[in-house]
Amino acid sequence: MAKKQNEVSQYLTDMGAPKTPKRRRNSSQLTRDETESPASKSKNYDTKEKETAKKKDKKKNKKSGKKPTRTYLDNANNDDPTDMDPAETPKEDKKKEFTSAMSEAQPSAYVMGDPRVTFVMAFAKNGVRKVMHEFVTLRTYQPKNISLKAFEKNATKNRYADVSCLDASRVVLKGQEEDYIHANRVCPPGSKAQNYICTQGPMTDTCDDFWLMVQQEKASVIVMLCDFVEEETEKCAYYYPMKEGESQTYNNIKVKCEKTGPADIGAAVLSQLELEGPSETLSITHIRLSDWQDHTAPTDAIPIIKLIKLAKKKCASGKPIIVHCSAGIGRTGTFVAIDYVNEKLKATDGKGTMLEFVKEIRKQRLLSVQSAPQYVFLHLAVMISMFQDNPQLEKTPLHNQFIQDYAKYLKKLKAKLEKKKKT
Repeated sequence: MAKKQNEVSQYLTDMGAPKTPKRRRNSSQLTRDETESPASKSKNYDTKEKETAKKKDKKKNKKSGKKPTRTYLDNANNDDPTDMDPAETPKEDKKKEFTSAMSEAQPSAYVMGDPRVTFVMAFAKNGVRKVMHEFVTLRTYQPKNISLKAFEKNATKNRYADVSCLDASRVVLKGQEEDYIHANRVCPPGSKAQNYICTQGPMTDTCDDFWLMVQQEKASVIVMLCDFVEEETEKCAYYYPMKEGESQTYNNIKVKCEKTGPADIGAAVLSQLELEGPSETLSITHIRLSDWQDHTAPTDAIPIIKLIKLAKKKCASGKPIIVHCSAGIGRTGTFVAIDYVNEKLKATDGKGTMLEFVKEIRKQRLLSVQSAPQYVFLHLAVMISMFQDNPQLEKTPLHNQFIQDYAKYLKKLKAKLEKKKKT
């Protein structure tokens, strides 16, 4: 509770609220660097050595089948500042822009029948700063009365100890004594809407389960939104053959790489895989995007929108698209949420809020859209999707301001993260 109050207080200060006068600190309030003696500082080196040893022990624990102690959300919260607000248009000017922009946007909205126009204009008026503040209330949200029995029972199959898997929507591996995999179904509204499976990055010990799920669901598209190793930390096991002609066997399923090359969408790599199981052979399109940094968001929404369209185009009718990053909630949840929200707005004639939509997704995959940058990016991507689908629509000053403020916000955030790496 105190942490959330501090975040909101910091946010309001950045918004221009009066700051509380700083008090002179007594000796008990000084920082460690200000109070530590040279002798005590030298002890920190021993602590670092212990931390290194702990990391080695964690690797041993994975191999020996012990419960994972590695967490994900602590790092996410550290890299998720809500104090990176861009300078925005004064509120009075925004009100004038909103009135004139709506009078121009509404007629074209009705002509083209796109319910997103009013929805997008509303959050464009609020601005990036308001969207960020809204996320503070969403950060730790999870539905009430949830069941996590399978997750708790299968601790060794979970990549992170603090990223749970809901029983209600989990994918059950049929005909298996151990039927658990850290994966959940996410289904947008509408009979024609694309269904998804959000899952964690396969671990060395769960690659067999992953390919069993692909075969069971007859999935034809896999989207990978992480690299195998990021910042010298393993994010995903090498779970598929990456060289043309190479094949690997997972239990009784053989996977062969038929073809691989650039997807012509950003830095994405497209691989055509063949899955040969005991009773059938499947053709699978694997799309890997490895330059989306964990806990943050892309600068440009267009490549992600193109990837969503490519995945849906390649997907066999009625089959789910399997999406994963490392934890399967941040990058994965944001990717799926872009399509989910677009479909939801069409199904509800533009009614509802982004906060409500993300909560709906979290009822299927916990903690989806996991950081503030990803939540703001979701808004941006829905806006850009609308303009791509309606080339006749022109951006108003409010739309352009939101886009510019997002770019400023992300630039500040990345600069802060780079500075953090060097310290």
